[in-house]
Amino acid sequence: MKRLLILLFATVVAWGCQPSSSSEVSYRKTLGTPPDTEIWYTSNDGTMITTLDERLFNVNITEHTYDNGVGVIRFDGALTTIGDEAFYGCNRVDNISLPRSVESIGSRAFYDCNALDCISLGGALRECGDRAFEGSFNLTTVHIADLASWCKIAFDGERSNPIYFASLVCLDGKPVKSLSIPEGVTSIGKYAFCNLVAITSVSLPASLASVGEGAFKDCLLLERVTISDAKRWCCVEFEDIYSNPLYYGGELYLKGTKFTTLTVENDVTEIGQYAFINCTSLNTVNVSTSVKHIGEGAFSGCRFLTKAVLGIGVKSIGDEAFRNATSMRQVIIGEFVSTIGERAFMNCSSLQYIYCDNITPPLLEDSYTFAYGATLRRIYVPQESLYEYKESPMWEQYADDIYPYE
Repeated sequence: MKRLLILLFATVVAWGCQPSSSSEVSYRKTLGTPPDTEIWYTSNDGTMITTLDERLFNVNITEHTYDNGVGVIRFDGALTTIGDEAFYGCNRVDNISLPRSVESIGSRAFYDCNALDCISLGGALRECGDRAFEGSFNLTTVHIADLASWCKIAFDGERSNPIYFASLVCLDGKPVKSLSIPEGVTSIGKYAFCNLVAITSVSLPASLASVGEGAFKDCLLLERVTISDAKRWCCVEFEDIYSNPLYYGGELYLKGTKFTTLTVENDVTEIGQYAFINCTSLNTVNVSTSVKHIGEGAFSGCRFLTKAVLGIGVKSIGDEAFRNATSMRQVIIGEFVSTIGERAFMNCSSLQYIYCDNITPPLLEDSYTFAYGATLRRIYVPQESLYEYKESPMWEQYADDIYPYE
């Protein structure tokens, strides 16, 4: 349902900012942040929720009241653990605020809490178990303490993260449309912002070194990604295509300026997998002599990329490295490239000129390396290696396109 209503999200954000009409904002204003020994909540019928099993928490329940429209669960010590199935099937809870001390939310802890529309989580949270929020289909708003802490949470899966179901994330009580991950953050965990369709831009720090699986999966309204260091960006470890916000965001900016030309500096040894996947602002790539490997999918989907020069240091080109770079007309493959991965230049439908400088034909790892390229394509190879290229495995299918150059 959430994805079907994607065009209404701008309205949802505006709604979330109105104190008089948003139960979420009213709830926060009334309840605030509970002390470490309490959980606060409201129910949709104004009554106390089903009695809870105190064995599912790390401390004992001492009191459970519901007065003046607010439920309070009190414990005999700081609450750090919400156990497996702790609130399973509590289908009358609509807003809940957990204390800042909570570090762990167990498997199916809020399973089938189908009235839940708002949850507030503290900065100490470090893990959410399997399907912790499965069935929370009416969840609209997640309040978080800070982005740096959120990036550290280990989510067991997409549905372990309340954001998967929510329309909005609020920081300091305000809806977030632009994520700005602070400097100092070195990693973003799996599924951290999965399905957060309300955001339109992301800014990432130079300190970032890795991004987990599906971190930005289905962030469908992303339009812009901003970075502060192109060299470090080349080295970020993206676990899958959905780890990189560029997969949806497209346009890349470097310190506020649209990033159109990548000139790799001499101390970069590898362009990591998916580093520039689907980047729509990039039109030229110049790889220095220090780069040894172009990672899998590094420039896949860069549909406005027109030229790539791969320096003499490059030894291997990963699978699908330039796949679907549909505007690329020319690529120069350096003389030390020995391996070209599967579908590396597949569907580069404008690729007219391919210069391969190695006197020994590089190993093509499948028969689709240059598949669905431009008509009247020309592959230029060293004069002395012309017939070796034409007769080499996988290269032989392109024999009519191979020409000598001196």
